[in-house]
Amino acid sequence: MASTYGTGEAPDLASGFVKKILSKQTDLSHLHYAVLALGSREYADTFCHFGHAIDDWLKQNGAQHLFNTIEVDNANQEQIQTWNSALAKVTQLELQAMNIEKTFDSWTLTQRDLLNPNSLGAPAFNIELKPDHEVSWQAGDIAEIQPGNSAERITQFMQQHQIQQNTPVDSLKITIEQALWDKDLTVEIEPFANMKNLLEQLPALPSREYSIASIPSQQVLRLVVRQQSDAQGHLGLGSGWLTHHAPLNSKIALRIRNNPSFHLIDDNRPIICIGNGTGLAGLMSLLHARTRQDYTQNWLIFGERQREHDFFYQSTIEAWQTTGMLQRLDLAFSRDQAEKVYVHHKLREQAQELKAWIDKGAVIYVCGSINGMASDVDQALIDILGEATVDQLRQDGRYRRDVY
Repeated sequence: MASTYGTGEAPDLASGFVKKILSKQTDLSHLHYAVLALGSREYADTFCHFGHAIDDWLKQNGAQHLFNTIEVDNANQEQIQTWNSALAKVTQLELQAMNIEKTFDSWTLTQRDLLNPNSLGAPAFNIELKPDHEVSWQAGDIAEIQPGNSAERITQFMQQHQIQQNTPVDSLKITIEQALWDKDLTVEIEPFANMKNLLEQLPALPSREYSIASIPSQQVLRLVVRQQSDAQGHLGLGSGWLTHHAPLNSKIALRIRNNPSFHLIDDNRPIICIGNGTGLAGLMSLLHARTRQDYTQNWLIFGERQREHDFFYQSTIEAWQTTGMLQRLDLAFSRDQAEKVYVHHKLREQAQELKAWIDKGAVIYVCGSINGMASDVDQALIDILGEATVDQLRQDGRYRRDVY
């Protein structure tokens, strides 16, 4: 079973496997195998790429497949069941139906502030949510959101299918408007006898994930969400829901996803936080946790477009600097000078300092876009420290990424 990361790569934890195993030839003619490839069709060009890479390698080395690679888009239940049925057929075992049920908790959307007025970039928002229950998470964890449809989108769908307002859904004891809030209204629909029959044809909208920018002791869950738009100007599913469609003080369906590969070390070794744009969110949670522990060997390298408009959480970061909680701060505002400057340029400028911090046991955290930023940072680290050292840092849990 293989998930695909970023723009077609293996997950970071499998990078050693790719280098040591997938690059070698070996005789696997004795082996029968099947591949379940996990991915997201949002990344159309690289959908399930790593799963297919494993399949290709196994075939090239003489292994015999039990059945064709099965792709799963965003934990799609039907596709998972296809895998289960294929396994049952080749093993001749009675396998129970597999089911991935995500249980979302109820949170209240308490605050929504535009972080970058007059920015050259798309609007980015500080989103704050409070739980209706006891909850805990760690710095580095992920918030998974169940997006919903705007009231306009639901009305449009009902008019298209000639459904009267406030039509009851007897089995759920709610109206059809309420039942449609989280349904994918873009799928093809066959004629339906009643509301229950209609709803059975509509899958839930896919969930969206965001790095958490706060820690539980702040008593608020904070996200940094940039609006995404398609070619027609329609807002993206998750960003549109959180930054525009969901009313303030309304309920948001959210679950915390444990993300151990980006958790904070539990000692006072130095940390180097590198990120751009909304990736600052994941780094802020780490730095908030460090300041609570009075650990001061913290270095932040952050990049955005213009200092005047895009310096998210400037007052907090400068206060950390003033109080000595942030030993080093390097900022890369790409549009503030004729020549564009990005975070990987700052890293190269500070090559000697980077080596000194690594020699002191520093742990590197990278959060933000995998296209451009994370790949450029990765190359800069390899150029400065050497590929073997970077590989070792990754193996030792001293190079951690939350990139998307």
